[in-house]
Amino acid sequence: MKKIMLLAAVIIMAAGTTLAQKPSGKEEIKIQTNLDCEACKKKIEDYMAFEKGVTAIKADVPTKVVTIEYRTNKTDESKLVAAIEKLGYKADVIEESGEEKK
Repeated sequence: MKKIMLLAAVIIMAAGTTLAQKPSGKEEIKIQTNLDCEACKKKIEDYMAFEKGVTAIKADVPTKVVTIEYRTNKTDESKLVAAIEKLGYKADVIEESGEEKK
């Protein structure tokens, strides 16, 4: 009986450790662009969705802002900005205070 109880305790502890959430390591970046139509929006969203580390993306035509959620261990701000620029658009990071960083 002791062996069964000990085995059950070990299994429960192992399952708890395995299922424990790890820090996500995700950040969000807002980039001011010069996109001006739905075709531009689709082009950016489609391309950036396959960029390494990107977990979510939303481009807003009226404000010309692209919001990207990404994994910090897979990519960084400079790579995301470079990817948008590679598509032929301007890309300036919007700081939390609302100012653009070039």
